Amino acid sequence: MWTLVFALLTSSVCGGTDLEAGVSLDDVARSSGKNPLLSRRGLDGEPPFLDQPEPTQTKSLFEILADSPEAPESERVDPNCPKPFGLFPVPSSCTRFYHCRKGLSGIEECPANTVFEKKSRVCVHPDQSNRTDCVGSKYHNVSCPPKEFYDARFGDHDRIPHPSDCSKFFICFLNGQPRLGSCPYPMAFHPDLGFCQHYKHVRGCESFYDEEGKKKV
Repeated sequence: MWTLVFALLTSSVCGGTDLEAGVSLDDVARSSGKNPLLSRRGLDGEPPFLDQPEPTQTKSLFEILADSPEAPESERVDPNCPKPFGLFPVPSSCTRFYHCRKGLSGIEECPANTVFEKKSRVCVHPDQSNRTDCVGSKYHNVSCPPKEFYDARFGDHDRIPHPSDCSKFFICFLNGQPRLGSCPYPMAFHPDLGFCQHYKHVRGCESFYDEEGKKKV
């Protein structure tokens, strides 16, 4: 085999073939099962390379444990943990979830105005949720206008005022679900413009803040 490789390296090569010996790189590969040093790319002017195993994708320990089968209820140390490690929803809540470590649970809360998504096991905006009981319209208790109205405003979405708070508004997406937005002090949402304006320039919100910049209840 090495005689053949040496012949390839020291003789004139044309199209991967030794013209004098009549030996091709394919002949070397067939004689050994594989070529440990060279590839056809090496003969085309690129550096030869050693055969390397294909890279493999690895999962983290948390991903492996989270993807493991659920334990039977009779074998669970904590009834709130179907698996020893992972994040699992609290059935009666959109925002709370169980964080299980070594089979024991602790309750955690999503950041404000987000809900816990069962499938991805992360906190998302309600309009991004697949939980029918926690979607934006139910979570915020507000309905968006029909899709036909969006094109007249911002193309792919519309913005509507909060029913009771001048500093807040809702972004209505094409899926019909709202996302809560807010204006910083001293701004208020202007429903006609769809933007935040000084609160004294927004009809009905002229006295929304007091002299110290606090919202009047």
